[in-house]
Order: sequence, then structure tokens, then C-alpha cells
Amino acid sequence: MSGIIGDNTGDHSGQIATVQGVTTSSGDPAVDTNPDGGIGTVFVNTTSGEMYACTDATAGENVWTNVGDGTGNIEPITYVGSSKGYCLGDGSGTVDNTRIDRYAFASSGDATDVSNLTQGRGTGSSASSTTHGYYCTGRGGATDYNRIDKFEFSSENDATDVGDNTSANYATVGLMSPTHGYSGGGAGDTDMIEKWSFSSGTQNAADVANLSAGASSCNGNNSLTAGYFTGGTASGRTNIEKIVFATDADTSNVAALSVGRRSGATSSSADHGYLAGGYDGGYSNVIDRFAMASDGDASDVGDIASAAKFGLHHQVSSTTHGYLHGGHIPGTDYNNVIERYAYSSSGNTADVGDLTQALSTTGGCNV
Repeated sequence: MSGIIGDNTGDHSGQIATVQGVTTSSGDPAVDTNPDGGIGTVFVNTTSGEMYACTDATAGENVWTNVGDGTGNIEPITYVGSSKGYCLGDGSGTVDNTRIDRYAFASSGDATDVSNLTQGRGTGSSASSTTHGYYCTGRGGATDYNRIDKFEFSSENDATDVGDNTSANYATVGLMSPTHGYSGGGAGDTDMIEKWSFSSGTQNAADVANLSAGASSCNGNNSLTAGYFTGGTASGRTNIEKIVFATDADTSNVAALSVGRRSGATSSSADHGYLAGGYDGGYSNVIDRFAMASDGDASDVGDIASAAKFGLHHQVSSTTHGYLHGGHIPGTDYNNVIERYAYSSSGNTADVGDLTQALSTTGGCNV
């Protein structure tokens, strides 16, 4: 019974061990569970998951303080990627809009065509789990779709249709919690927010909440606990609206963009949400940043270096950079440029590669 002296919590024979200074047991400690390490010894109940720290080491009268739920948990940031970004579909109607392109975060380089959607379309919602990419709703030609496509990052096989949104639509925006994908807003200035499970076999979406006011072509950002719908169709719409994943209550308007706009490219770091480009009555090159912890107003921290753009419609985030690909450029129609900007410093984007074709209104995923 390494690490425990005078334990009287029952027969724990073969159930108590000390691993790297942490004592584990199938039961809780008692006042006469005397720790070898004295104050600061950690005790974990492997049955309940409860954790205790010794705060008073007096033989037979020890105090074991339950660490409790606490705040500021250290856990993986599931909405960012560490290795690859993906570009899904297209809304221009001039190219192969079933294509899924992949590009590497580690080094500058062009994208590779790795797989296909089940139905060519653009202007839909994209989301990323830790293992799969998703693309739902969207418009192809004159047809609107409600399907939810899913593809596996490790195999990069063609996507499969795994479920449906409640209705066919386009100009929606995607968000992601650690367990669910979200799709909100849409053509006709809908206020609906839907979600689907990353884990279930049949992944039909359910209507769970509403925007404060209907909007299409919003932009989307993520934290681990909340999602943000920014901007939208109405001219001058500066709203940054927040949905809390734990409750799925209707959004609240918590902050404002520096310039109201729609159809931009977003990314999310551990601390901040970013929006690059969009349309505000003209093509925008502004990169906005807002603090998610404080829900503060956004500030202009840089520019898209290549040109002002809109029709970006995607969220791609690495651990260190935000990415944007494709989009409209005034006078040149669609483009194939992949750009990125660093979270660590305010500044403009840099051109780091090209898509396999010029695209607009694409989706985006990351792993």
C-alpha cells in the first residue's frame, strides 16, 4: 500500500497505489489516512473521480480538501487544428464544386485535391470534430440542400451523407462545440440555430435556439464553451451574438465588430475570435479581433494583404494562425490564394499557397 500509512477506509488490498507521487484508491481518504508526502499529497478516488489534496498533515487527524470542480480546466482546444486545413465545395457554379482540397499548416505550399462531397454546392455550414469534417446545407445551381456530409480526416475518403438539417437552406454559418456541430442563420434572414451530434450514427440536426434577429451570411467563431455569430446580411450589422453550448439558449448580443459585414473568413484562437474580409457595401480587407473571455468589442488589427475580399464563408484555425482561402476579388472574380495571419502579433496576411482551383463561398475544416 505504497504512499498510505494507517489507512482505515476499508479493505483496499491491491487497490491502492502511488503513481508519480499521486495516490489512487477505489475509496475516499479518511482523517487517519496518513500521507507519506505530507501537505500537498494528492489522492484520487478512481471510482468517483473525486480528487483531494492534503492541507493538514497531522497523524490521525489529517485534512483532505476536495479539489472540487474549480474553473479554468486544462483541456484540448477541440476547434483548432495542429496539422491541416481543408477547403470544401464552391458556390461560383463555374468549377468542380464537389472537391475537398487539403493544405498543410506546417509549411507554405499548394493544396491537394483529396476527396469529394456527396453533392457539389457552396455557401453552406462547415464544422470540425477531432476526427471528422462536416459540411451541411448549401446551394448547388438553383437547388438548396439540407444534407449533412461527413468525411474522415485520417483516411480522407469521399464524404458520406449522414443526416439532414431540418430544412434546405444556404448562406448559413457553422460552429462547433467539443461534441456537436451547429448551423445558424441562412437565406431569407432566418433566425434558426440547429445542432447535430458528432458521435451518433444518424446525425439529423435539431432546432435548438434562435438568433436575436434573423440574418444570412453571418460569420462564425468558437471558444470551447460558446459560439459567436458575427455580422450578417443587413448593411452595417455589427452584432457579435453569443450562444452558450451548455444551455443552447437563444443568442445574446454581447459586442460589436469594428465594421459591420457579411461573408468573411473567420478563425478562433484560444483567446480571440477573428474575422477577415467580407462585404460591407463594398469589398473589405479588414481583419477584426475580439476577446472571447471578456466579450469585448472587436478592433481592426490588420488587413488581407492580397486584396479586399468577400464570399469566404469558412472557419479554419491552427494553433498559431488563422487561414483564409478563395473568395471574390474586385475586378478579378474568384481566386485560389491561401493566406494566413499570426495570432501572436497584429498584422496583415501572407500568401502561403494556392488552392487547386479558383473558388468562392467555400467551407473550411481543420485537424
